[in-house]
Amino acid sequence: MTLAGQASIDDDGRVLHEGDVEAQLSLAVHRVEELLAEADMTLADVFSFTLYTTDIPGTLAAYEALTERLDVVGATPPATLVGVAALALPGLAVEITAQAGH
Repeated sequence: MTLAGQASIDDDGRVLHEGDVEAQLSLAVHRVEELLAEADMTLADVFSFTLYTTDIPGTLAAYEALTERLDVVGATPPATLVGVAALALPGLAVEITAQAGH
């Protein structure tokens, strides 16, 4: 199962928490968890995370928080940080793609 483009966006497609990388990442992870739950899976079923960001230096603390969160719930997927020139919407600083399966 691929969960692509999970981001801090509301139901109307507007960016939430503009300028707050940690909040954006937290909401993106929450959205991944919701989609996993719908498929009777958890973060422990994720076998890879890719975190896309327009600001690698500014995202490092949030990236470390993600890997700590994965450790806490017993998930051990590799989490790759990828720098990109832009994401889908202005103000979006991070976006997650996850691969999961039983």
